[in-house]
Formats: sequence, structure tokens, C-alpha cells
Amino acid sequence: LGALREGQASLAVLPLPREVDERPWWPMLFGADEARPFIAARLPFAMPGQPAAEALVVARVEQAETGDDRSFLGLETTDAVSRSGLKDAFTKTDLPVRFVTSWHDTGRQAWLHLVEIDGYIAPDDPRLARLASAVGAGAREIRQIGGYAVPVSPALMGAEPRG
Repeated sequence: LGALREGQASLAVLPLPREVDERPWWPMLFGADEARPFIAARLPFAMPGQPAAEALVVARVEQAETGDDRSFLGLETTDAVSRSGLKDAFTKTDLPVRFVTSWHDTGRQAWLHLVEIDGYIAPDDPRLARLASAVGAGAREIRQIGGYAVPVSPALMGAEPRG
């Protein structure tokens, strides 16, 4: 990710975020600087059956709407917010949650939350302001940090899923 920020790499392929990651990579996507990378794709994009490994592609390219998308939002809060509390706030603002993970950044003295939602959300979507209100006074920053076109399903490719 450092090489990507410095323009020495075009993209990075990183493992899917997991709740058990002790030192997650995704907090590097927070911030407002121009060199900030975005989640740009999910791999594999098209593969019959269940893939052995999945990953996210990160690049210095903002998400473009395709009509069948998932988006990632980054939230920074001053206080710990439970996953159920975050999901409730997202539900109140019509943002269907697929995945939530959180990490306490002691350097920033903040909690960072990565939330994957169904659909495309533009950086200026009015639901983001409503989400900030639903999360509460502890919400410092809510930012769109990328997304991807939903990968092609095995059924669409005419293949039977492997089990």
C-alpha cells in the first residue's frame, strides 16, 4: 500500500478483511489525501465453483457504478460502537450491510469501522449525512472508500458450484 500511495505500484491485491486481524491493512484507506487508494475490485471476478482464496484489489481509482455493485464505507468514531449498533444505524438510512469489522487505532485515539454494503454509494450521497446522524455524536468521519462490481456467479457462468 505504501508503494501504491507513492505511485510506485498501480494496484495492490490484499486478503479480504477479517474480524480477527490484529493489524488490518484497511485503515490505510482512511483520510482525504489525493494519494489515498480505494477498493476497486474483488477477486476472483469470474470463476466456476467456490474459489480457494478471495482478495480485494486496491488502486488509486474511485469506484464507478456498474448497476450491480457493493460499496465500502469507512467510519471513524471517538467511541466504541458495537457491530449491532452500526448495523442499526445503516438500516435506518437504507444501507443494507453485508460485513462489518472494527479496529481501535490508538495512534488516532479513534475506532475505525469498515462496512461493506449492497449497492453503489457515491461520495456525495445524502444517506451519508443521515448515517452520521444515526451513528451519533461520536462519528468523526464517514467516507466512501471504494467498492466493486459483484463477481459473476457460477450459475451465471453455467457451472455447478464445487462443494
